[in-house]
Amino acid sequence: MYKNRRKPGFIEQLGTLFCRDVELFVVEKSKIFITLFFPIVIAVLIVYVTHSIFFDTYEGTKSSLFTIVSASIYIGMFNALTAICQERRIVKHEYLTGMNLWSYVFAQVLWQGVVCIVQTVVFMTYYWHHIDFPTKGIYFISTLPEYFISLFLVMYAADVTGIFISCLVKKNETANLLAPLVVICQLIFSGVLFELKGFSKKMANVMISKWGMEAMGSIARLNGLTLKIQKKYKNTGMSFPHKAENAYTAKAAHLFFDWRILLIYILILAVASVLVLFRVKKDQR
Repeated sequence: MYKNRRKPGFIEQLGTLFCRDVELFVVEKSKIFITLFFPIVIAVLIVYVTHSIFFDTYEGTKSSLFTIVSASIYIGMFNALTAICQERRIVKHEYLTGMNLWSYVFAQVLWQGVVCIVQTVVFMTYYWHHIDFPTKGIYFISTLPEYFISLFLVMYAADVTGIFISCLVKKNETANLLAPLVVICQLIFSGVLFELKGFSKKMANVMISKWGMEAMGSIARLNGLTLKIQKKYKNTGMSFPHKAENAYTAKAAHLFFDWRILLIYILILAVASVLVLFRVKKDQR
């Protein structure tokens, strides 16, 4: 790629490779369709199923938010799952002729960030027009930017996870086999479906789903919502105490901590992607 001429620096290669990613995306009309089609279809399905229980009770809202977080992880993961392994032979050739792998991977990371922003806009636009979200935010006057930031970080973290898998494996088939396993782990260790204790609770700390749910639950003020049983027997005088969960504390410091964890997750996986991709020079092809 750069043989017998001046080798561009990190920033110059980053810009060139980023522009190439944009051009390849624009040329492949199917990618544009899938990028916009997936979030629209999934948003329509989620709203259709959850619109009557969103912000009605604690359990209904928690389940609805978990569905949104899970969908965002799925979309983000499959955005970039085969982006690098499908062109591994080209990557090896260009790396051996002067391409900077840091520039290559971070160009992918930046471009996927743009893709995730577009998909999050599609998601939130549909949700906001069909679900009556509370208006008062923790940081902002409206909860809209807080939900947007949280969903974007969840989707972007899952996207960079896809990039990491794509750098780690050599074949598309292997990446497609690993992805469902990663998604299932995200669901199991989210802390929503099961009560986690001991080692499983520690495992949850490295899951996007946990921090995404904490952020979304805090914004939704889950701790302040009524339980189903409280709603059912509200006129009977019976008492059903609702124990607040620390994970859904509606405070600015807590929400910022969740966002920060997701950002750290993205950065660590982006760096790890480059480090594992250095093995490409040993590929026997």
